[in-house]
Amino acid sequence: MIFYVLKNRIPVAADAKTWAEFILASDNIVAHERINGFEVSTSFIGMVREPGKANPLVFETLVAGNGSRSLAGQYCSWQDAQAGHRIIVQELAAKQAESTEDKEQ
Repeated sequence: MIFYVLKNRIPVAADAKTWAEFILASDNIVAHERINGFEVSTSFIGMVREPGKANPLVFETLVAGNGSRSLAGQYCSWQDAQAGHRIIVQELAAKQAESTEDKEQ
């Protein structure tokens, strides 16, 4: 496993001890919100199980709701994570709007 910490929102390789200290001491949340009964959380996880990738996926978006939790996206940069989070929230909002329209018909 390879570990990363953030320096000015940029992932930088680190050893396991430095990563653990960083994760415990830092705010790793990129974005978090609740929409239509779901919780969408995007955060820096800072670890990669598959070494060797040029752009390690060290950010992830999780969606929780209706008794389940699923991985909705993985990203290699803070900016990509922010954009991915917004897209997932927009998709959930669109699904809610479609569901509401279907019920009204």
